[in-house]
Amino acid sequence: MRSGLLMIIFWIVTSTVALGAPSNLTLRLLVDNPRPYVGQAFILSLEFSYEQLPTTAVTPVWGGLDNVILTDLPPLLPRREEHNGHHRIVETTRKLAYPLTSEKITVTLTAHGGSDIPPPAPLIIHPRPLPQRGRPANFSGAVVSAARLKVNSAASGTREVVVTLAGRGNLSAVELIAPLHYGDRLTLLSDELIGRAKDAQVRRQRYLYQPWIASRQPEFLASVFDPVTARYQLLRTTQRSSRWPTVAITVTLLLVAGTLGIVIRRRPRCDLNQQLTRLLGVPPHSLTDAQFDAALERQKLSPEMIRALQQERRATEERFARGAVRERPSSPLATTELARKLAMEIDKRSRLP
Repeated sequence: MRSGLLMIIFWIVTSTVALGAPSNLTLRLLVDNPRPYVGQAFILSLEFSYEQLPTTAVTPVWGGLDNVILTDLPPLLPRREEHNGHHRIVETTRKLAYPLTSEKITVTLTAHGGSDIPPPAPLIIHPRPLPQRGRPANFSGAVVSAARLKVNSAASGTREVVVTLAGRGNLSAVELIAPLHYGDRLTLLSDELIGRAKDAQVRRQRYLYQPWIASRQPEFLASVFDPVTARYQLLRTTQRSSRWPTVAITVTLLLVAGTLGIVIRRRPRCDLNQQLTRLLGVPPHSLTDAQFDAALERQKLSPEMIRALQQERRATEERFARGAVRERPSSPLATTELARKLAMEIDKRSRLP
């Protein structure tokens, strides 16, 4: 009887070891952000920890992710850990997830292998709804942090436009809006996404832009929600490089025109009597016609100028003779222009040795 009891105990011990030997594999679920916003990417990680490499393949089956979009990420490199004096190997598989609703998510996992593997503890995730306050009308649901938007294009005319969107988040969910002017045409040529949502991503879109007016530049708008600041952000691209030179030139021309206008208004009117007094040394009305003609001849003016001055004097005398109001006789040069011409001859003569 004693020997039979020992056999029963030995069978129990050996059965436990046989079942426990492949069960050194343990599983653990991890999440980098248990309270993401709806549409914000978070990473689900599954750790496989073992002392000896399992002899059969282990297939994890995820559960509770009906309202989540999943994308596989590259696994992490295996690492070695020490636990209770034993060395264990830890391998990690990852998935990129996007919650579609604000309902609670209970992540479960079942591992299928050559023997029963204890499942890990469920993982609870509480997505937060996006705020209604301040939500733009054209918001597409993109959750992106550190977002930047810029456009590169040629100077003018029909050209290729490259729009670059950078940030951390799901850039593919960002909707770019281009408010076009009348007659403008914009054709999408390519859409390229570089990087992963949890890292810094870059999205480049190439367009063919055909403006109705060659000097126009395209403008792009995008609305995102920044989970860091918990606020909506309006991204805008404005071609300041093409607008500001035009504005600067216009302002400069207006300033120059205004300055010239002030100078012209402040410039004293060139009076013919003043110039004649400067030339002859006495007021011209104090001289008779003969004296006036002789004085002009002594100044050695050009024949054309002498004739113009004589005609202007005769026309003035006729206009005021006997108080009659008559049409002013035509003169080769207007009075003001004649005064300026006379001043130029006087100045030119004074500079001659």
